[in-house]
Amino acid sequence: MDGVHTVRDIAAAFFFKFNRFDPDALRQLLRKARKLGLVEVRRTSLLRSRRVEEEPSAWSRWLRSLEWRWRAGADEAFSRLASQVGTLYSASMLPLHGVVALVGLLVYLSQRWTGGLSTPRSGLLWLAVFLLLIPITAVLHEFGHGLACKAARRRVQGVGMAFLDDLVPSVYVDVSDMWMAGRWARIGAFMGGPVTNLVLGGSFAILAWASDHLGASFALSAAADAQFAIALYTLWPFHVVREDGYEALTDLVRVPALRGRAWRMVTGWMTDAPADPGLTTPLRLLFGGWLLGSGLSLAGGASVIGYLIWTAVR
Repeated sequence: MDGVHTVRDIAAAFFFKFNRFDPDALRQLLRKARKLGLVEVRRTSLLRSRRVEEEPSAWSRWLRSLEWRWRAGADEAFSRLASQVGTLYSASMLPLHGVVALVGLLVYLSQRWTGGLSTPRSGLLWLAVFLLLIPITAVLHEFGHGLACKAARRRVQGVGMAFLDDLVPSVYVDVSDMWMAGRWARIGAFMGGPVTNLVLGGSFAILAWASDHLGASFALSAAADAQFAIALYTLWPFHVVREDGYEALTDLVRVPALRGRAWRMVTGWMTDAPADPGLTTPLRLLFGGWLLGSGLSLAGGASVIGYLIWTAVR
């Protein structure tokens, strides 16, 4: 129902799980999903809201013509990869991941604070290397999602490249089959990408600190910068774009469509729109906290980007 997956996919999953086909049960499921806010009739863009029935702009059509998706063989490829490194995503490895990520993060912060990690004299050189490493880091992030999906014994539906909100180029691994899994398994799949970045970032930071060769030290420290940047960006739940942290938060608090309902709460105060029938005091506090966090995040993100640009060109 997102343009790639349809009601037919839900019907097939229902049949494979219960070995029968029941149209009435599917209708009840869709009614319940819409009541819970899981099915939206509006699609929110990063720049503006638009109705699904609107004709896409020429810019949107051109960007969509550039999108690429590989489905046939994607799950088999991840199955082969999981057979070799899949144990790294098992529950028994979580304590080790936590130690490496925490120790590496502490080393990274302490060395960055004291200037212990190697950095070039030119800020533009650091920015160029950092931007070069971001796509590689994003690919590793998506591989983390895919391997976490296989660890939960679910199917990888495909891999590809698209433009988020008709603006941001992004690679992706389609793990939407996780929606047929349990709640904690879904949260684990959401966290698979950021955890991969945290562990790799911690490993690179420790290696950079231990390295005596300045060239290698700079490359490793820049790799740590990229890994931690992607991890922080995707873990932070207060985004205009729905990222892993947001998806995990909505599953954790059991409030689907948190962002949309929070904005509808605000617009409902300013218009005569009907109130959300399920809006309780705890939900008002949750929505208010999320909106406050989003506002502070936008202001803080703009400040950080401005500061990085200023330090790079000064």
